[in-house]
Amino acid sequence: MSFPDEESVSIVSNRLILDEQLYNQEIEGNEFHKLFRTIISEQKEIFEIITKDVHNGSGGVFFVYDYGGIGKTDLWKTVTSAIQSQDNIVLTVASNEIASLLLLGGRTSH
Repeated sequence: MSFPDEESVSIVSNRLILDEQLYNQEIEGNEFHKLFRTIISEQKEIFEIITKDVHNGSGGVFFVYDYGGIGKTDLWKTVTSAIQSQDNIVLTVASNEIASLLLLGGRTSH
């Protein structure tokens, strides 16, 4: 039996990356268009800042905070669906389990 080539080993060992690329781009694009119509102008400004950095390749870690019920989850859902619809990876992390459950693929920070 021959040893697997480097590309095959790389693909198998990056199971987390593969899982993050399983999103359907068309469904995410439709979700983005639906969600973008619902966010307010301040949220759209934040959306533009984040997506601009992603499109420029600078990426980064973005932290949004405010009082409960302001629309942080709606903003993150919009950002996530926009980026995933373009076949990019987004890791959403929240400070508590309830918030992470509201985000597709969300995780807690602890």
